Amino acid sequence: MAGDDGAGIEIVRRLRSIGGFGCRLLEMSQSGVDLLDILQETNIVVFVDAVVSGSEAGMLHILSLPSPDLQPRTLSTLSSHGWGLAEMLDLCHALGRPVPSMYLLGIEIHSTTDSTSLSTAVENSLDFAVEHFSSILALIGCEPSAGHLPMHIVPGRDDSRLESLCA
Repeated sequence: MAGDDGAGIEIVRRLRSIGGFGCRLLEMSQSGVDLLDILQETNIVVFVDAVVSGSEAGMLHILSLPSPDLQPRTLSTLSSHGWGLAEMLDLCHALGRPVPSMYLLGIEIHSTTDSTSLSTAVENSLDFAVEHFSSILALIGCEPSAGHLPMHIVPGRDDSRLESLCA
């Protein structure tokens, strides 16, 4: 969680501090098998996490999951604690359990150095994501019929685009 890598958890903490928009907000540093139960408790799951795609630092990525455009970074799959989303989806299917609609709010990061502070671009992106979270939820809510995803937003440049999509 060094440097910008803690961006996802920081967004969750900030959302929680302002009431959470009616969402159940969980902090998870690893998905593990705990994710299996969470997937059964809801109809929609939004994962908020740091991403590295080579895009501009601070860019927000909003994607439906699973996505062919997304390659998860796995630390280890020697035990269920190292499992990621792909392994949990496979297990859900093997157990015959329903899978909720899933989305990723990804924050393009700049650095994972041992610094405890966020880069300026990522800090600005977090502020934007929290300020516009209701619009992000509206986009996700209208997405199946509207087909607006994936979406990539650079805060400060694409602000009005997000606001207008599901109005």
